[in-house]
Amino acid sequence: MTRAENSAAKLQRALLWLAVLIVAIRAIVAGADNPHPLDGLTVAEYEIVSAVLAASGKVTDESHLVLVNLAEPDKQQVLAWKPGDNLPRRALVTIRHQRQLIEALVDIGERTLVSWTAIEGAQPALLGSEWLLSQQLVRADPSWQQAIKRR
Repeated sequence: MTRAENSAAKLQRALLWLAVLIVAIRAIVAGADNPHPLDGLTVAEYEIVSAVLAASGKVTDESHLVLVNLAEPDKQQVLAWKPGDNLPRRALVTIRHQRQLIEALVDIGERTLVSWTAIEGAQPALLGSEWLLSQQLVRADPSWQQAIKRR
């Protein structure tokens, strides 16, 4: 792993931990044991999603979690929901696996991987680590350095 790749990986881990921290603070402030069906995922739910994906054997060192969001339940279920009701909670996970974009659906309550679907002809958003790496590569290019000196 090059120095630039190592720095990009460290940045990606730092951003992931920051996101987890923000979610944790939100969960503490909300303090809901029985969330509204449209509430964001809790830290415990993120941990379940991570464990389910790891146990599936489909996620490898070459996989990057791009996005983990609540998979919203059916609108009629949400409208009929009352405090104390338990609706199934699911997470929609966008993964870059090697050169493919994958959408995975995880049932949080059942702790199961419901689906793993390759999305053909699509690519995920640019990761923060990739953005950092692109800056480092450009700045390391001698022709770019000369152009900046001429300014």
